[in-house]
Amino acid sequence: MVLPPTARGIYVWPYDWAVKKGDFDKALAVPGVDGVGVHFTWSEISPAIKKYDFTAMDRQLAVARSRHLAVELAVSAGQGIPDWIFTPPPAGLGLQRLDFEITYHGGVEPCHKVSMPTPWDPRYQNAFADMLAELSAHLHSTGYDRDVAVIKLTGINTLTEELALPNEDPAESRNPNPCVTDSPRVWATAGYRPSLVIRAMKGIAASFRRSFPDKLVSLPIIVMGALPPIGEDGRPIPRFKAIELNNRLLDDLVLTATQALPGHLVLQDCFLIGDLPADQRTVNLALANNLPIAWQTNIWFGKIGKGAACGGQGNSFLEKLQHPTACNEKSFLNLLHNGMYPQGGSGPSQNALFIEVFPSDVVEFPGAIKAAHDEWKR
Repeated sequence: MVLPPTARGIYVWPYDWAVKKGDFDKALAVPGVDGVGVHFTWSEISPAIKKYDFTAMDRQLAVARSRHLAVELAVSAGQGIPDWIFTPPPAGLGLQRLDFEITYHGGVEPCHKVSMPTPWDPRYQNAFADMLAELSAHLHSTGYDRDVAVIKLTGINTLTEELALPNEDPAESRNPNPCVTDSPRVWATAGYRPSLVIRAMKGIAASFRRSFPDKLVSLPIIVMGALPPIGEDGRPIPRFKAIELNNRLLDDLVLTATQALPGHLVLQDCFLIGDLPADQRTVNLALANNLPIAWQTNIWFGKIGKGAACGGQGNSFLEKLQHPTACNEKSFLNLLHNGMYPQGGSGPSQNALFIEVFPSDVVEFPGAIKAAHDEWKR
């Protein structure tokens, strides 16, 4: 695989609170930053059927170019699916609307409403492919395609760009929350099958290949609890009994994307912490498919306007998340090292391709950012 020279390094990922505070602009000026995330939802760039407006995106791309930063581009679906998808013709496509309310981390997070059609619906697939084609054409016409080093493989999302579908059962919440939808029941009623999700991935990944044949495409994954606990017979099953089923499904989805995007796919995990190795499940998936690997740090202190935790009390991942500890310059660099040189990686995954970091951490730990950048560029 021939990698664009701008693909490797530290990418600042934008968050609304960081933009409002001014940390995002400050972070882009920190020495050692190699790239910047440009993120929009599908609804933000397509306000009506067959209508597209890239004005706001162009402003962000212009900022990246003015600072000589590579771009990691993402257009997310899930919560960002435009309403016209569900509006009856001729103003929309009139697709079946599945309504969910979900939380993260066992019910301790706020509830969010997400509406989507079934991602394997051919009309949804065609609409998403049309958006990608329009986006690609616009980037070529403006010349901004030269700034884009990586584009994220989206289209099967919930609240973020990560590969996921609503999957919670209200009974699973540690803090019972009446807003949480019985997502497995909703999916079962809609005819969900793991094989249909694989079909959806095959179609969406093929659309990325058609529209962005010369770009790296990153697939952000969640290794546990990201998909509905439903078997091929269409029946919901208890979460603990679905672990092996959904592990196989994730394996198949990554393989499907790899086959659809030969030589272009990058596998990404969106969590690093300072006192644990990078996730071995992700590393093993990258090894099995001979893929480059990328990471995001974490945003465990996002509620207070900060970024990553660098450790925590307890031995397990879940225990640490209950009692996170703040970073300092040394521990944040260690966090970056965990992703840069993932334990067990080899071949394309021996050294990470890029790491997304959050603006407040870039501003607070500029020494770690510069040190990591210099190591990567040697």
